[in-house]
Amino acid sequence: MKFKKIIAGIVSGICLITSSIIPMTVNAEYAVGYFSTGKSSNFTGASLELTQKTITLDEAKNAQMITLSAKSLNATKFDSTGIHITYDEGLELVPIEIKGTKVNAEDMLVYGAYRAVTDGANGLFLTFGNDTPYEATTDGVALWQFQLKVKNPEVGKKYPINVSFVDGDLFDLKGSVDTEKIRDYAFSNVKQGYIEIAAPTTTPTTTTTKATNTTTEYRTTTITTTYKITTATTDPLKLDVQSISLGNGGQYSIPINIEDVIFKSNNTDVAVVSPSGIVTAIGLGNAVISIIDNKYNVVQLFVNVTNTPINTSTNAASTTTSITTTTTSYPIPVKKINVTMWGDANVDGKVNVADVVAIRNMATDIDRFLADYGFTFDKAQGRVNADVVDPQDITGMPVNPATVKITGADADRIIRYIISNNYDMTISVTPKIPPTTTTTTQNPTITTTTKYSYDDTRSAVGNLSHFDEVDVDKASVKPILSLSRIELSLEEARANPSQMITLSIKNAEKEYCAGGISIIWDKKLSFVGADDKVVYGSALKSIKILDKRLDSYNNQLFIAFADNKNDGKDGVMCYFPLTIPSDCKPGDIYPIQIRYGNVEQLVNEARDETMESWTFTKGIVQGYIKITSEKTTAEFKAGDANCDTQVDMSDVVLIMQSLANPNKYGLEGTDKNHITEQGQLNGDIDTSIKGITSGDALRIQEFLLKKIITLDYKRF
Repeated sequence: MKFKKIIAGIVSGICLITSSIIPMTVNAEYAVGYFSTGKSSNFTGASLELTQKTITLDEAKNAQMITLSAKSLNATKFDSTGIHITYDEGLELVPIEIKGTKVNAEDMLVYGAYRAVTDGANGLFLTFGNDTPYEATTDGVALWQFQLKVKNPEVGKKYPINVSFVDGDLFDLKGSVDTEKIRDYAFSNVKQGYIEIAAPTTTPTTTTTKATNTTTEYRTTTITTTYKITTATTDPLKLDVQSISLGNGGQYSIPINIEDVIFKSNNTDVAVVSPSGIVTAIGLGNAVISIIDNKYNVVQLFVNVTNTPINTSTNAASTTTSITTTTTSYPIPVKKINVTMWGDANVDGKVNVADVVAIRNMATDIDRFLADYGFTFDKAQGRVNADVVDPQDITGMPVNPATVKITGADADRIIRYIISNNYDMTISVTPKIPPTTTTTTQNPTITTTTKYSYDDTRSAVGNLSHFDEVDVDKASVKPILSLSRIELSLEEARANPSQMITLSIKNAEKEYCAGGISIIWDKKLSFVGADDKVVYGSALKSIKILDKRLDSYNNQLFIAFADNKNDGKDGVMCYFPLTIPSDCKPGDIYPIQIRYGNVEQLVNEARDETMESWTFTKGIVQGYIKITSEKTTAEFKAGDANCDTQVDMSDVVLIMQSLANPNKYGLEGTDKNHITEQGQLNGDIDTSIKGITSGDALRIQEFLLKKIITLDYKRF
């Protein structure tokens, strides 16, 4: 499904089911994807406006300047913004040249700190912060300008340009008691933009005829050309059921009438929805599931989750439908699912160790597995694929996921298949689906960081004058934000140049709800890949993860997160890989630092500025990668990944768990039995690749099955 492309053009009108009435300006819309908080009820702030242009085919040959403005009747003040712009896939961004430098967008005011970065194939993220507030005017104050060009102009077509809300976006007056009202009003009152190609107007053509050598009459004939524009019609988006009630842990398959749609939940603490339309209840309360087709039409399903099984009636087109759910079963109607690949429990198109970990979680506690955010794949499809021992239907025909029984035998069968690489699964499945050979790639090395105290802390780098008048020592909560401090020998650095950097927090358990943190690193270090390499950690698991912005060209990363309650925890906030240069030498130190520049923040429900002030002025442990001259050695026992002096199946399981769920079982995992640095050294017995991989788990398994006689052939 074309998720990003569809989201970029969702029309206005997505309304939160709420009792609040939001004052709207004339022709105002919600930002795409925004659900009002109700904070701006009976409040008037500043609206956001984008340029609306109607141009000719000839004008469409040139890039068009688009302006984002803030308009207000009461001079609403603001000092920080973070706004996403999405535009139709038929448009392309054309950089603006300013004094010889090309930029994605031009800042129209003098900002203290600002960024304009691309967001996917059809988007921009525009953010700034300033010490002095600005005022929105009745005519509109221009915030940003950027250029868009129509790729292949079509007469009569309108190309949408939208303010699209992503949780954590801002239009704020920092420190003001009205900042949440200002933000809610701005994103609830948006004039969306567009570029439209006008149909050409025809000029009358005059034909004159004159007879020779006679008295003549001149006759004028007008030729009129009619342009007819036709559009293809498709079945309208329909949903016969508008509301359902589920028991906590229950699931529901959305019966939608067309295929090319996306599903979005506005409250993932209550209900999540898979790409195939399976709703899973994971908490008590209400949620709204939006279903969006490729013409940007939207229908919604209201979900109520309670603690007990209930019967509810839902009204759809004057028809009453009764839906009964139980705590762990699918309600009716249920969508039966085909096997896509036997053994592919995590639905990634491969059969490998990650599938074994997923299956063991299913077999241990299926309800907890369904509610675990750490497994983000289609869990219904995963259950059907994982049923490789005595499956419901040996031919792979559609089955009900709720009735699939997963046991440890399914995991054991896949382990044996992986080891042999030609395992014959015909005993339990159809031979139509051949086994898939797995390949192993080297993972970045994760190095344990020290558990820091206040003696190790200092300030963030950057302009901290914003906190000059705040008595930071009065903070009742004093978090510590820390980055990895890694020391490697030259030999280790060259053997494992990719190192995993962790951003961690402590002394803030259940004390923060939102934040924005910038990390910068030495220009000699490199980030290889895209922002999908940045992974959120266990500290943010209960918070609605909002945004991450990687700018590898300028060696920086910005992460943002927000919720309406203090659900932030101690632990790893995120981790990402950085690569050491090949010409490193002993004594080299590569700084990795947390920076402050007015856009960054760490706040709680009470918006207590003293906690944020303390964090950025006194609570930072900056990181680094340091190259030393010698390599340290440690006692080594081949295969003993859990360091219990024995080599058995528990070592295989720990290695797989540390790879599949590093937040819990990695070097800094939250589980008390997580892998240690010595455990990684012991477990790294596959000579073909340096570092812990699934290949090490397979070698140990081969040893236990007596396929090889020893593991102790590799020393450091």
